Amino acid sequence: MIKQQRKIKFINDCDAIVDTSELEKAILWFQKSFTASKKHIYKHGEYSCISIQKQKIHVHRLLMMYWLNIKIPKEYHVHHENGNKLDNRKENLSLILNSTHLKQHNKGKKVSEKTKRLIGEANKRRKGSKFGITKKGVSYQKIWELYEKGFSINKISKILKYEWSRVKIRINEIIENPELLKENN
Repeated sequence: MIKQQRKIKFINDCDAIVDTSELEKAILWFQKSFTASKKHIYKHGEYSCISIQKQKIHVHRLLMMYWLNIKIPKEYHVHHENGNKLDNRKENLSLILNSTHLKQHNKGKKVSEKTKRLIGEANKRRKGSKFGITKKGVSYQKIWELYEKGFSINKISKILKYEWSRVKIRINEIIENPELLKENN
């Protein structure tokens, strides 16, 4: 029986840039119990990962969760500021909305009509999409009006017959950029 957590020794198989003392604290915070004294940092796709109780977790997400003391919602992305996906230093990571992240990486790219159509069809089949299609013409004002009246995102979604995830994104966009309410008048 383990009575005391030993210092974790890291074997960096992918040359990730990481503060191992912070990573050790993050692992113990995430696990809330003792862990193996030897951990491999390995590459999964383009990112550095670590296994915690048979669960693969990206190092950058684990560290951000630890620093913020929260489980990061799926609509947020941990962004590597310098583009190096193996650089997991605190000063290189930021938390941003997925929509903002996509805009940053797709700025200036042209998407063909065929690709747009295929993406739209895939989104209709996407798991978690209650209504299948997104209604056009649901304004920022209408969503914000209901939100300010105290309606939950789920309730707004049902009232407007608009996907929950899209309502959430629109509300976050308004919070980040209140001018959206003025532009659409």
